[in-house]
Amino acid sequence: MKAINMRKAVSGAVMVLAGVASLPVMADFTGNVGATSNYVWRGTTQTANQAAVSGGLDYAHEVGIYAGAWASNTVFGDKLADPADPTSVIPSQELDYYAGFSKEFGDFGVDAGAIKYAYPQADALDWVEVYLGFSFKNFSVKVNSSSDVFATDTDGMYVEAAADFEMPGGSTLGVHVGSYKFDAAPALDYKDYSISLSKDEFTFAVSDTDAEDVDWPYDADMKVTISWAKEFDLLK
Repeated sequence: MKAINMRKAVSGAVMVLAGVASLPVMADFTGNVGATSNYVWRGTTQTANQAAVSGGLDYAHEVGIYAGAWASNTVFGDKLADPADPTSVIPSQELDYYAGFSKEFGDFGVDAGAIKYAYPQADALDWVEVYLGFSFKNFSVKVNSSSDVFATDTDGMYVEAAADFEMPGGSTLGVHVGSYKFDAAPALDYKDYSISLSKDEFTFAVSDTDAEDVDWPYDADMKVTISWAKEFDLLK
């Protein structure tokens, strides 16, 4: 959905890396890269069912604070075009900034923070969401809320629950269900579901929504995706 000035991104990364030597040993600084056959977000495609590549940087301190940035290509066709403005730009990239606090207390965990979905090619589409999540062992729930969903000045809340199960052979089975509700546009409310199987750096997932029953503006058919992701430690 959003793009970034690459010169600023590279410059910022260099500044961060330059300060790595001064970070305390109890801090983690990692990078990640990934590729997927379809960038699916909350059950809907962000790439018109096409492939996507992504990358990000993450900093985490043992006290629980963390911050990061993540970028991916997007494909929206004319779905985000402004018919009243023939010069409107349809973003082909997304850049997310986030920061928060995450900590585990035995089997319990908490995660609270905020994320900005930024589209530098179309700044008017930028929006911010706050979230609060809890986990117990392999189960988790999370509430995501924004007063400006998709930069439409609309209140929206996405509630999700997930669970992971260790499988024979070192693979992990994941299940997820989410519910998105919009105060000013209840006709667009929908639920999404997914199940995934991950092993090493690869994930196979099947997801679907009930958005076919409403006037949802994005393709919401069942999707089968194959993804690869790699994380690496930048302090070593």
